Amino acid sequence: MERGVGIGGQLWERPLTGTGGTFGIRSGDVEVVLIRVVRRFHYEVAELAPASVVGFLSHRTVGRGHDGNHASGTAVDVLPTCYPLGARGGFFPDQVATIRDILAECRGLVAWGGDFAVPVESHFEIAAAPEDGRLGMLASQFRAWDETPGRTPGVAV
Repeated sequence: MERGVGIGGQLWERPLTGTGGTFGIRSGDVEVVLIRVVRRFHYEVAELAPASVVGFLSHRTVGRGHDGNHASGTAVDVLPTCYPLGARGGFFPDQVATIRDILAECRGLVAWGGDFAVPVESHFEIAAAPEDGRLGMLASQFRAWDETPGRTPGVAV
């Protein structure tokens, strides 16, 4: 677990595209993949404000289960006050279709809290071990897409 953001570890504040806000996240491939998830959420599911995303949380402030991923900087909660723990059905069907498209694009390497037994629809986390080479390949693909706008998949609503 990291001690904090920007203090010599692998956690850094990154911009929340299109909002002027930031959130703490693990640098490298995790950062590339989760920023893609958050960016697509912002532009395709629901518009976000500067403080709409929670990334890293100190291990002293997280609970059990999925919250632990926040302490390693490998999870984000998008609009957490709108989609609290235990609530299901917070999204319209077209929004769920877009979230499913985002997850499909991530090839099973990102889990959505809406699929958990006790749902937390705001939550997205890396669902791969650090040594899983597929995460690096996915991040490389996302980097390449970022360099060539207009070549990425999406869902029409």
